[in-house]
Amino acid sequence: MPVLDVDGLRKALNADPEFRLASRLWTARLLLRIGEQPYVFEISNGEVERIVDAVTIFDPWDIELAGPADGWDQLLQREPPPFYQDVFPAILHHGFRMGGDLEALFAYYPAVRRMVDVMRAGNATV
Repeated sequence: MPVLDVDGLRKALNADPEFRLASRLWTARLLLRIGEQPYVFEISNGEVERIVDAVTIFDPWDIELAGPADGWDQLLQREPPPFYQDVFPAILHHGFRMGGDLEALFAYYPAVRRMVDVMRAGNATV
């Protein structure tokens, strides 16, 4: 199961020009659930201010992306297998799910895709 390097990932996302362009003006709390481990990304005007890895029931979120731990292992491979190249096909075929403010999710889906690309490039895990 991937364990996120929250500080390294926050720095990598904020330094990535493609993520910054796709996320400009985006303010949200994105709950990313890798297996049973939740992470809340606090994004303000396109900048990842922090990533919380000790999430409680009192931590609010706007958008949720969740999937099984072994699915995240597949999704984050440098060359992922079929239907793991992106979150959406993983939702359709591999037990991932999305929830919350779907209108905002789809408005900023290019930022989410880039976030996965940055994670896939080795900036995510410890």
